[in-house]
Amino acid sequence: MKRREFITALGGAAVWPLAAQAQQSKKIYRIGYLTANLSSYPWVNGFVRELSDRGYSEGNNLTIEWREAKGHSELLPGMAADLVRQNVDVIVAVGNYPGLLVQKITATIPIVVLSSRGGVETKLYSSLSHPGGNLTGIDNLSPARDVKRVEFLKEIVPKLSRLAVLYNPLPSYASNHLNSISSGFEKLEIEAQPFEVRSPPEFEVAFASILRKRQDTMIDAMTTVTDPMFVFDRKRIVDFGIQNKIPNAHEYREWVQSGGLLAFGPTIDGIWRRGAYFVEKILNGAKPSDLPVEGPSEFHLAINLKAAKDMGLSVPQHLVARADELIKADVR
Repeated sequence: MKRREFITALGGAAVWPLAAQAQQSKKIYRIGYLTANLSSYPWVNGFVRELSDRGYSEGNNLTIEWREAKGHSELLPGMAADLVRQNVDVIVAVGNYPGLLVQKITATIPIVVLSSRGGVETKLYSSLSHPGGNLTGIDNLSPARDVKRVEFLKEIVPKLSRLAVLYNPLPSYASNHLNSISSGFEKLEIEAQPFEVRSPPEFEVAFASILRKRQDTMIDAMTTVTDPMFVFDRKRIVDFGIQNKIPNAHEYREWVQSGGLLAFGPTIDGIWRRGAYFVEKILNGAKPSDLPVEGPSEFHLAINLKAAKDMGLSVPQHLVARADELIKADVR
């Protein structure tokens, strides 16, 4: 063998084990994703895309263990325990209940909670600036924003003075939040009339109560205090409003896309994409307790002009100009 050929061969032989070692040492990160019923929605794609943009992609250096209860919350404890047993690198929990479940069974695996509500009151976080423990995330509870949504609604329904408020009383933050928004509504000269819905079968009971009060001219419009159960069943709520010509306002644009009249609040896609930021920080070595809990940063006003027309309502032009999204035809 010639000297040059020998050196080339020797160099190749030296490089081969280094390449093999690098391939063997390449870390595959594992994320656990726990949700009651939301993982099939489009915004999850934004979460995955944002992770990829940040250098973590499935099939390359990332595996995501998806756990979705499909509306059966009784399955969540077992799913949470399974993710902890698998010792994933980080768990993404959607909402308060999944976050609390994981928090109770692991003090070591980092947790990112997407769209928690009243996280301090529910003991998810010690505080928003210093969440403590192994958990951080994005908290989405804002009485001021809920009041602003109804202020927009009153511009479309000027005579609005009595407002049906659908809410789930079970979360520990619910009572204080209802009191806060009710006080805000009073400044708009609107009386809040709460209707409790603890589980899906109670929707019909609440709807019947709203209709009885509406017949007595005691209900002018309707809103919801966002809850995972309500988001999952939003078409049911929206259809009730449409069928009975009850003007309604909700938090997310998806409600308007399902036929609702008005929505004002954060973009879910924005929350999920920001969740990827927290995951990246943790995979790069950050401690959840050092990452302050954030609020949403992207907001969206959507108005369904078709729904307004069907209800005999006129949307002021300045509100049309301000809207980020206008629905002009039936998209349900």
